[in-house]
Amino acid sequence: MLVSLFGNLRTLDWASPSMDRYSQELFNGLTRKGIESTLFEPAPPFYASLLPSKVKFSYLRYDFYPKFARSKATDINHITDHSYAQLAKFLPPKKTVVTCHDLIPLHYEKDDFALSKFKESVKYLSQVGLVIADSQATKKDLVESLDIDPNKIKVIYLGVGDVFKKLGEDVTSKFVTKYNLPQKPKILHVGNNLAYKNLGGLLKALKILEDKGIDFVFIKVGPDIKREKIQFAADKYAHIDSIEEELLPALYSSVDVLASPSLVEGFGFPTLEAMACGTSVVVSKGTSLEEIAGFCGIYVEPASPDSIAEGLLKALSLSKSDRLDYGDAAIKRASGFSWEKTLLGVIEAYQELAHD
Repeated sequence: MLVSLFGNLRTLDWASPSMDRYSQELFNGLTRKGIESTLFEPAPPFYASLLPSKVKFSYLRYDFYPKFARSKATDINHITDHSYAQLAKFLPPKKTVVTCHDLIPLHYEKDDFALSKFKESVKYLSQVGLVIADSQATKKDLVESLDIDPNKIKVIYLGVGDVFKKLGEDVTSKFVTKYNLPQKPKILHVGNNLAYKNLGGLLKALKILEDKGIDFVFIKVGPDIKREKIQFAADKYAHIDSIEEELLPALYSSVDVLASPSLVEGFGFPTLEAMACGTSVVVSKGTSLEEIAGFCGIYVEPASPDSIAEGLLKALSLSKSDRLDYGDAAIKRASGFSWEKTLLGVIEAYQELAHD
């Protein structure tokens, strides 16, 4: 069985580290299993840089890459990111699988051009032989929003790398010093500032904590937050623009709680990574984060800042022994999500497709 993996275009314009990680984990795993595969991540032609941004986007994603993919078709063709599902236009549909990580832009994208292009991509999901979803929540969205046959959707959870583990105080103290973080209870958020992340609700919850006299520092990793949106004291906010992946375990191990009160998620890498490091997680009810956290999550209603504040306070109020017990349970729960499991599920999907 020959496998062609179609990853993302190799350009900083639309960089997506989590998608790249998924493609690379699959390629490395298939290679280990002795399954011949090729990972395609073509670089744009030099002249593309001369094009206006929207013209470049349309050309590279909907003309250049699909035509490139046509000549690379093999026994199984796996498009590893649903936003490139349009590649299926030139691939044999019954031997093509697409991984859909989420349909969030369908519900939250405000830009007409971006939304129309996303819709143009995901319409091909109904035409391929199999769709892999990262979670039951994403599968449900595929069925309800795109009317995809549930029988052609296979849920295969993503994994967490072995580097994510609880680190000792010798490491965390150096991390805290390196980033000049105050010696206060630490609440962490990792991710973008898009509407579905519900940062507005989280910031209101943090203000509630401040009004209750709770001491904390809120650490935001990712794009900065406009200062006028932060209503609590300035010394309670710390921003880290970006962080090397190898330092993430030290980050998670240095904080008291990860806050992920998202309105929707496709999966939730930060939640899984934090749990693997033994860190408490405050997560939203009714999202894919429930599938990850299981009994280890502190659940909140994302539409209610009071509920979010209550969840954060619960996490911060854990006794030392309860925190240790929680950490052990979270680590055990996270160990059930491995890239090896992901790989075996994907190989099984390939075999089903090959024999159809």
